[in-house]
Amino acid sequence: MELKRTKEGHLQQVLGTSDLVLDAWGRQKTITDFSMFHGMFTFEVPERMWIETSDLVEQPFAQFTSFNGMLKCQGLAGVEARLTSKRHPRYQPNRGLLYSSSMILPDVATTAIHDFGMFNHQSGVFFRTASNVLYAVKRTMVNGVVSEIVEEITLPDTIDLSKGNIFDIQMQWRGVGNMFFYVNQELVHKFKLLGTLDVISTFNPAMPIGFQITGDAVMYCGCADVTSEGGSEENRQRGTADSEEIALSTAEIPIILLHFKNTFDYNGVQVINTRDSVLRRITGYADVDTIIRIYFSRDASKFTGTTYADNDSIGSVEVAFDGDIVLDNLTTNITRSLTRRIEALTSVSIENPDSDVGDLFLTHGDHILVTMQAKNNTFGGATIEYGIEI
Repeated sequence: MELKRTKEGHLQQVLGTSDLVLDAWGRQKTITDFSMFHGMFTFEVPERMWIETSDLVEQPFAQFTSFNGMLKCQGLAGVEARLTSKRHPRYQPNRGLLYSSSMILPDVATTAIHDFGMFNHQSGVFFRTASNVLYAVKRTMVNGVVSEIVEEITLPDTIDLSKGNIFDIQMQWRGVGNMFFYVNQELVHKFKLLGTLDVISTFNPAMPIGFQITGDAVMYCGCADVTSEGGSEENRQRGTADSEEIALSTAEIPIILLHFKNTFDYNGVQVINTRDSVLRRITGYADVDTIIRIYFSRDASKFTGTTYADNDSIGSVEVAFDGDIVLDNLTTNITRSLTRRIEALTSVSIENPDSDVGDLFLTHGDHILVTMQAKNNTFGGATIEYGIEI
């Protein structure tokens, strides 16, 4: 707290270190943190929230498990084992971005590389440890080339990385702001970036929470969070996919397949699809009694041969209808999530009953399939509505 002179020249007692802590009328500004994504691992590593990869290939959970209420990250020699959140919390302009976690690093003295923070293989800001040394890392991609800045962090002798410590990364960002690294709430390193950059510091600020271990070692996490300092729920734009009217039969027929692509083309480079969406509503109608079913899958091989069309302006979402959908079966590597009955000459609207606090997020790699099965040969159709973070 200090005395500051307002724009009119009056002295005022304020909280903060810059003139921008007051609004245009000289009133004190305050902020409230908003958690955009957080995770705990008390009983499991929820597959709805996290993705495990081995050398960038998605796989069932094997190296990342719940152990004594913690996330256990078990590395293997010669393998890059990674866990990332499905969600990509987006930086919100003119607000701070804060990553927080607690970590136990019993094998920090080995040469195995431990990474944790906000990152994927194209963009990120995170901690790294190896051979009992802690580093601050910034990763970005420029003209399709990925590069890192890695700086050693000098820690007080009182900090033992093999024991439980809390780690935070706070970013001014706006594309060019400074980045601050904390251990046990003490500032230990700073990327001094303001006024030094020719391009933004990390090209995509929608970064998942990530844990990666390369080598035969283990690390543990108690919990992790990404917060917008003064932010709120992300704005979304409406997306829709409409089958129009389709001939139905007594067989179960695929009607709409919506796919959130893993990557898409950006200026000739395949970039990771970090645009998250929320399923809002599925509507179906039919002329006779009909069953409508909704399925989810992350297995692209189930739909090999399907003909898609882009469903948004940048090609991050694609859609297929009716006869363009090639599907091997509805029993393996696919989950039926909902079944509803449509009475003759009516429609049903299926919405998330827990939308206030339980948004159903759809992220890169997800497929949502709608099928219909009529009592007799007839006509019907379906529509998927979603909100996408842009």
